[in-house]
Amino acid sequence: MALTRRLNNFTNTQNGVSGTFDVDLNIPAGGRAGDMSSNASLIITLKIFLRQKNNGDGRPDLTAPFSYGTWPADQWETFRTRFTSGANFWDSKFWLVLSQDKVSSAEYSTIEKELAVLENAPSRETLQQKYVYRRNIRCRFNLQIVSTEGAAHKILDCLYIVDGSNQPTTDLYIHRSDAATIDVGDVHERGGFNCISHEVGHMLGLPHIGVVTEHAPCIAVLSTSDGPNSDVCYNGDNKTYTNNVMGRGSLLTYLQSLPWRKAFETMSGVPFTHYIVHLIPYSPQSAGNPELITERTPRWNYFHPSVSFVDWRPGSRWL
Repeated sequence: MALTRRLNNFTNTQNGVSGTFDVDLNIPAGGRAGDMSSNASLIITLKIFLRQKNNGDGRPDLTAPFSYGTWPADQWETFRTRFTSGANFWDSKFWLVLSQDKVSSAEYSTIEKELAVLENAPSRETLQQKYVYRRNIRCRFNLQIVSTEGAAHKILDCLYIVDGSNQPTTDLYIHRSDAATIDVGDVHERGGFNCISHEVGHMLGLPHIGVVTEHAPCIAVLSTSDGPNSDVCYNGDNKTYTNNVMGRGSLLTYLQSLPWRKAFETMSGVPFTHYIVHLIPYSPQSAGNPELITERTPRWNYFHPSVSFVDWRPGSRWL
């Protein structure tokens, strides 16, 4: 029988940013080492109520020629579709893999042991022994746009901004949006930046990249009126950080896996630092670093339960 566990209304908080969501752990029954279908899934479900805000509803004035309008039905449906696409950026971006030096740790709880598959494997003396294989954990994201405010983890006010021709803006910088208010232009990308992916990151409890990496210009302004929302906090010490999804782009680092890692720590009692993070590439690789876990090359940690050494032979355990 497959094992499932659930956390309802789990809250992840990092550097003053909090996000609340449900989390499910699914571990398929049985399985074999190296079989992708046997890996576990850790699924964050974020329930959002999109609330139409028409004719400004008291919002501050916009720079001409833009103004607030009333949502037409067709534009609302297009917006919801594009919002869903932007939010689902977060699905299947990380693997969590048990750190090599923690494989046989005595700290593991009952739920973590359920991640293991006991399987025959050749010993160093070519005899058959039983090895414990730790499954990889795939980090999934499930967006649910709910129909009532009471069912939501997050209520998001949605503004309809139009230009002088009464056409919806496609510029995501007309109105400074946040994790509580967005506008019709935010579902469009600009220069590799997707506002929806960024704001959903905040809803998962992720701060701006300059805050979490302690980028000096960002730290220097944290006590000002804009604080962590200051422009410099969208930057990092290098282009990789500045182009991060929690900065000004769409790149990821292990830092953004924290909502999943913290949720699994709460479920299992296993410190989240015991798991290393591998990014799932955006497109299949024809070649690359063999230590990278992709959908075609999962890695399992395994050890012989009756001996102290950790048997780490990735070359013999790749698909």
